[in-house]
Amino acid sequence: MGCISSHEKYDSPLGMTAMPQLATLPTPYSAKDYAAFIHNAAVLHIDEDAVRALQGCTTEQCHEVAAQYDALYSQGLLESLQDHCQARTAFIALILLRGVCEAAAFYLNNLLDVMMPKPEITLVELVCGLSEKQLQQTIDCYLELTDNDLSAMVKKKCSSNVAEILEHRIEHEPVDDGIPAEQYAKDLVLAMETNNLFEGDKVFPNIIKTQPASKLADIFEFYLKLCQRDMVVEIHKYYPDGHIRDCYATIASIFHNPSLHYAKKIKRLLPDTYRDGHMNLLYTVLSLSQKVFQKEVVRLKQTYQATYFESLARDIREESPEPFMQRVLLKHIK
Repeated sequence: MGCISSHEKYDSPLGMTAMPQLATLPTPYSAKDYAAFIHNAAVLHIDEDAVRALQGCTTEQCHEVAAQYDALYSQGLLESLQDHCQARTAFIALILLRGVCEAAAFYLNNLLDVMMPKPEITLVELVCGLSEKQLQQTIDCYLELTDNDLSAMVKKKCSSNVAEILEHRIEHEPVDDGIPAEQYAKDLVLAMETNNLFEGDKVFPNIIKTQPASKLADIFEFYLKLCQRDMVVEIHKYYPDGHIRDCYATIASIFHNPSLHYAKKIKRLLPDTYRDGHMNLLYTVLSLSQKVFQKEVVRLKQTYQATYFESLARDIREESPEPFMQRVLLKHIK
């Protein structure tokens, strides 16, 4: 599956049209009937019908439907959706059919194709949001998709400060070196006091490059206890450059408290009417809703409620301006 269709420009607004009358899903389930249902929906550009059909299937059934689609229409299901539907519809199908790592590789490819400050922050978030195992699988998927080395592309397209961190995490799987997290937190405190946090010894980037995600969470928690200040606050206070500062802050936020990070991100993106905002929001919610992350969804909803004093479901209904997005997102946070 290639890049997002060129007719949907990066960060372009999506037209808000009246929702078509949605069809009734075939019952009982039949892979052949579902394949035909999705084909008709795609040809008629009724994106939500195609998505509803896949959302109503188990992972195994999704694969059965995809196989039937290929047999019936001599075209892959994903390729057909890409030809007939909006990019976000094909992207939803990609996550449901192929999983987080292949979707991440696809999304990375599109971000690297565009590459400007805004997508660079999204790229940082995507890479750092993957577990070490997922990142290795995503690297393989990216190579298969593009014939390009992900590390080399990051070095070519990203600013040097950001590329240095991402390259290292891509090329070298972080391993706990046995040094206590509290000691690293003390090193960060000293680095801040001696102006070596980002310059000189570059203590912050070096810790991010080399330590596994679980340990980074402990390091930043110890730092918070030692200084009574969050590392994200410190970055905004002491790092001068706006764009790099925002990338560093994103890294610290996602490693320290991912549930809070994603709650804030979703809150920010819900009112978005632009294509990239939708893609970002869909990737965040749908990837977290995969079976392996079910506990993360529960934690996310609890954090969202505690932060904004409203349920995530309520805000999706009230703040997302499009019924299609509302229904897709609500389906995946149950």
